[in-house]
Formats: sequence, structure tokens, C-alpha cells
Amino acid sequence: MNMLLPIIISVLIVVIAGLILVWWLTGRIVGKGLRRLLRTIAVPGYIIALLAIGLTTVRSQLPAGPQTQALSTVSESTTVEVGSLTQTLKATGTLDVAENTVLNFKTSAPVAAVMVKVGDHVKAGDVLATADTTDLEAKVRDAQISLTQAQNSLNELTAPPRDIDIKIYKADIEASKASLSVAAGTGSSANDIQIAEYKAEIAKNQLWQGQLNRDISNDNTPHNPNAYNAYSDQIKTDSSLAQSESSVQIAEADASATASNGPNQSSLGSANASLVSAQANLDSLLAGATDTEVRQAKIAVETAQLSLDAAKKSLDDATIKAPFDGLVAAVDIVKGEVPPATGAITMLDTSRFTTTIAVDEKDIASLQLGQSVNLTVQAIGNSSIPATVTRIEPAPKTSSGLVTYNVEVTLNSADAKLRPGMSTVANVVLGQQDNVIVVPNRFITTDATTQKSTVKVQTAAGTYSDVPVTIGAHTDSDSVITSGVSVGQTLVILAATTTAPGSFFPAPPGGGAGGPGGGGFPGGGG
Repeated sequence: MNMLLPIIISVLIVVIAGLILVWWLTGRIVGKGLRRLLRTIAVPGYIIALLAIGLTTVRSQLPAGPQTQALSTVSESTTVEVGSLTQTLKATGTLDVAENTVLNFKTSAPVAAVMVKVGDHVKAGDVLATADTTDLEAKVRDAQISLTQAQNSLNELTAPPRDIDIKIYKADIEASKASLSVAAGTGSSANDIQIAEYKAEIAKNQLWQGQLNRDISNDNTPHNPNAYNAYSDQIKTDSSLAQSESSVQIAEADASATASNGPNQSSLGSANASLVSAQANLDSLLAGATDTEVRQAKIAVETAQLSLDAAKKSLDDATIKAPFDGLVAAVDIVKGEVPPATGAITMLDTSRFTTTIAVDEKDIASLQLGQSVNLTVQAIGNSSIPATVTRIEPAPKTSSGLVTYNVEVTLNSADAKLRPGMSTVANVVLGQQDNVIVVPNRFITTDATTQKSTVKVQTAAGTYSDVPVTIGAHTDSDSVITSGVSVGQTLVILAATTTAPGSFFPAPPGGGAGGPGGGGFPGGGG
């Protein structure tokens, strides 16, 4: 009966309205009797229509509350369960490579060879181009020779003395001693001095003998009448004595010279110096190098090594190698020409991609380094790629009063189809709640004026009740219910209209209308 009454009233209203229309149209062409009959029917019809309209108006103004509705067609149902809700922030950006490097020679020599072209994929360490290295290679060889010489000198200083070297130095000492002995023997010997003294004695004896003969001759010879002959003999005797005296003087001088004739001082000094030097060399060999000598030798080695390293570095700088696996984006050098100062080869690191998103100031506090991001790339079928927040710019950017912060997101892996410049949509995970009641938003109805929410719960008697609920965290698709429903209850969305007991007109379909995100209820985070 409750279902028929609204239908009957609706039919009566339509019939009365039709009669009134007929009466008005035929008022001038029908008789007074028929006109009176139509008026008789129209007046109660007006009253009934006014009552129906009034009841409908009053019913629409009554406050909404839990209503029990008769069983109707269920469009969709769900069972209240405990689950998890993940809140995300959605932002757009474009792909960029993690590293864009411009490579160049560090020498002004002409380009000798170019091994790559634009679009080539290379591995880290691959040679991309070389410059002329003729002079640089010569410098490396010279530096290597200097280092070898310095190292050999250090090795000789720090090595223990060899037996052969000791024997050689000892032989030098013996040779120096022999030279000294020879030098010391260059003067008069004792035998030479004795012979010279004997000659001086003989000369003296001869003088003495002549003097004695002269004296004897003068005393024992009688007066010779032949005076001339006597005088002649006297002269001969005096001459002979003078010669004897001269011989004595010569002999004595010769003996004195012989006695005073020592070794040659120059030869003796040279021989002695040779002996001292030979002994010092042996002592130095046995004692080893001093700390100062070793330190100086080590400094010489270090200096030579630095020179060699610098020469090798200059040689390496004449070769451009790939610093990472990547893609050759530009080649700005030509064989035989001096490379430009602005850059020779540009490489892109396609193993890692990043995207920069602008995050509103109200959401930036929810982000932190290492936060998970689901990245969607539209150009490759909206495939989802896991990513991570790797940098948050501390300084904001303001445009038209909107304050945002740039956030760098790095892809965890790189698909071979990715290219710089592709559009992306980043879904940043802001937070997750576990072990909570989660309900799809389409099962929740929110009043646009009061912002109060209800769900349609199926009762054990087969009817449905609108139950007020409290909404917690929410997203575009789901919401956390903190109170109002229990695990195991069934929520429904009705497809057909139902009639509440005692009502005159149909109620609106239950569930779904004005859910979170629509009808004034704040939707889930982006």
C-alpha cells in the first residue's frame, strides 16, 4: 500500500490537471451543465494537488537522519575490512639525465683521431678521441730515465758494502803505503853518509901528511947554495898543500851534504795523502751512507717521480675517455684541427634519470630524502617506475603568489626506452596507515552543507540504514573510517529508488552521491 499511494496521488494530479486544461479550452463552446461538472471535479482536484505539494515540501525540509529502507536493487556492495591506506602527492615533470658532462682535451695539440660519433653508446674508460702526443711521449721517456738514475743512486747508498769493494779499497791502502815507503827512501842512506865521512878523513890525512913533509923538509935540509932550486921546491910544496886543503874542504862539504840529504818532501806528501784518502774511503764504505746523504737521495727520487707523474698526466690529458657508461650527445672536434676551448665531446649518463617536480608549500614538510616515489612515464604506456627523492631545494620559488619547492626525484632503474625530455607524473608516498578500516569513497555520502558523511549499511532484516561515519585520512579513491561502522558489516550502493515507511514520495537512491572528493567533501591528496 505504501508503494501504491504515491502512484495514485500522482495519477490523480495528472487527471485533474487534464480536466482543468479541458475545461479552460472548452469553456466557451460547451454548455453550462458540462462546465459546472468540470468545475465540481476541478475544485477537489486543486485541493488534493495542493495537499500533495505541501506534504512533499514539508518532507523535503525535515532533517535527514537514519532511515530504514525496504529492500531494493543493489548496484554494488562491499564488506567492511581492515586494510592499509597510502597517501600520495601527485606532481608532473620531465625526464632529465642524472649527469650531462662536457669533455675536453687539456692540451692544445691537434686532434689525432676521433673514435665516436653522435648517438654512440660507450662504456666507462672507452677512448673517445686522442691528440698528437709526440712531444709528450718524449718527456715521459726522459722523466723515466731520470727516475731510474735517482733510484740507482739511492740503492747504492743504502745497500751493504760488497766484498769486492772492500778488497779494492784495502788494495788502495796497501798501494798508498808502498808509495809512501818509496818516497821516504829517496834521501841518503847511512852507508852513503859513512863513505862521505871516510872521504873527508882521507882528504884530511893527505893534508896533514903534506904539511908534515913540508915541515920536515924545512928543518933537516942544510943551507943549499942553490937557492933557486930550493925556492922552486918550496913553491911546489905549498901548491900541493893548498890542493890538499881544498880537497879536505870539498870532502867535508860533501859529507855534510850527504848527511843532510833527506827524502823528497813532495813525493812524501803525495804518498801520505793517498794513504789517508784510501783509508777514509774504506772507513766510509764500511760505515755506510749518512742520514743526510740518504735523505738527499730520497728527495732526488721523489722529485724524479713527480716529474714522471706530471709527464704521464700530460700524456693522459691528450686522450679523452668516457667517464661513465652513457650516450655521446655531441662531437665538436675534427681530426687535424686544434680542439675548441668550449668542449670537445658531450656525454649523457643514460643509466640514471631524474625529474624535478614543484611541490606546494603545504606539502613540502611531508617530504624527506629517500622517500619512495612511483613515477609514470606517459611516452612508454604510462608504465610505473619506482623512484626516490634525492634532493629538496631549500629555497622556494614564487610565481603568481604560489610558493613551491623544487624536488629532485631519481629513478631506481632506467628503461632502455627512456629519453630526456619525456613527460612524467610523480606520485610521492606521503604516508601510510596500516590496520585501519578503509572504505571506497563511492560508498560514502557527504552532505555539501553540513559536511557530515554517511554510509548505507545492510541490516540483518534485509533493509538498509544510513549510518553517520567519521572520516580520517583519505585519498582520491579511498578513506579511513575512524568510527560509525564495524568490521564485517556490508555497505551498499542502491541502483533503484526506495520508499521510507509512512512517506508519500520516493527517497533519493542511497550511497555514492556526494562522496569524499565531491559534494563539498575534501578529496584525497592529489
